[in-house]
Amino acid sequence: MFSFSAPAGFVVMMLVNSVLLGWLQRRARESSARLKGALHVVSYSGALRSCVVGYAILLAVFWTYAFLMVSRMKGPYAATPEGLLIFVAIFAFILFAPALLHVFGSRIEYDSTHVHTFSPWGADRTVLWSDIAGYSFGRILKQHIFSIKGGNEIRFGVLLSGHQSLLDEARGRGIPGLQ
Repeated sequence: MFSFSAPAGFVVMMLVNSVLLGWLQRRARESSARLKGALHVVSYSGALRSCVVGYAILLAVFWTYAFLMVSRMKGPYAATPEGLLIFVAIFAFILFAPALLHVFGSRIEYDSTHVHTFSPWGADRTVLWSDIAGYSFGRILKQHIFSIKGGNEIRFGVLLSGHQSLLDEARGRGIPGLQ
């Protein structure tokens, strides 16, 4: 039977993640916004959503396997099955509920006069194109940032499918900071 040592498995997983994220980023950059009537919709792609759900399922399988192995242990360090099940449920909820909410609940829609943002983390917003004062790029989190008059911001990541269409529209409107 073939098995990885811990460091080799970590290196392989990091390589797989790097290739997968690079592919998802390139795919998001090359795709255009979906049309929904007169609105252009920029949201996470089905491929990215599938990856997040797939990772959630893989980790659930891993933790279930770990739960079964530890529940069979004997001795002073043996955990109770109920305690392990509660730990796995809390871990899965804390780790994946925010990711699933974000990839399925975040989107940006725009038309000829407005930009509408939808997020599970805050109120939905509607901003006039004329209220967007500037653009910058956050290199650490790889986010595009539109500064809005009044001090607010619209932030969206590079994995949002169709984001290049939104940037092209902003560039066409002469938003400062976009060349």
